[in-house]
Parts: sequence; C-alpha cells; structure tokens
Amino acid sequence: MESAVQGCRTVVLVEDEPIVRETAANLLVDDGCVVHAVTSHDEALEILRRDPHVTVVVTDIALAGTQTGLDLAEAVARHWPHLPIIILSGQVRPDIAELPGNALFCTKPYAPGALTTLVRQCADW
Repeated sequence: MESAVQGCRTVVLVEDEPIVRETAANLLVDDGCVVHAVTSHDEALEILRRDPHVTVVVTDIALAGTQTGLDLAEAVARHWPHLPIIILSGQVRPDIAELPGNALFCTKPYAPGALTTLVRQCADW
C-alpha cells in the first residue's frame, strides 16, 4: 500500500484506531486507491513531504498525541493548498468556520460507499 501508480488516487489515511484504519484502508484499496495508512499528524506530514502523488487526505479528528485531525487539516491547507481533505469524526462536529476551504466533514460511522465516493469526488476537484 505504499507505492503510487500514475493516474490513480493516492490517499493519506490518518486514523489511530487499528480496526477502523484497516477497514477504511481496505475499502479504499478495493476502490483502486493507493493508501498510506498512518496513525498520527506527524506521520501524515512525513508522507506528504515524501509523496508528491497524494491526491486526498482523510483524517479522523481525534488522534493519539497532542495534534488533532483539525491541526493536520490546517497544516495541509497551509503547505499543500491544492489537496482536498476529508475530516471524519463520530464524537466532534466542527463548526464549518473551523474547516479549511479545501476540507469536507463526514460523520462516523459512515456507509462504506460514502467514504469511497467522497474520495473519488475530492480527487476530481
């Protein structure tokens, strides 16, 4: 799940719950995506620095450590403003004003098709 293929969607998936991360990654891979599945803000930024083929960032709000998915979304918007961000949470519903302009919010749990559809749509922005 670590190499980019020309012309496909490459996703950085940030989720610290192992079963949720694995399930989401499998859904995206089955939909034709290359997925970098990581657990933290810092790991996601490292992938973004290394892989110029990333087309979408998907992050949970609640992450292990001191940085949240909202912190990650701000960093992505600042350093990679062309990248769309999908922010997920089953606990927090951020105010739309808290989200960068290139971000969408989706509540958890989500239908499996919802995540893949959002990633496809965002990759086409």
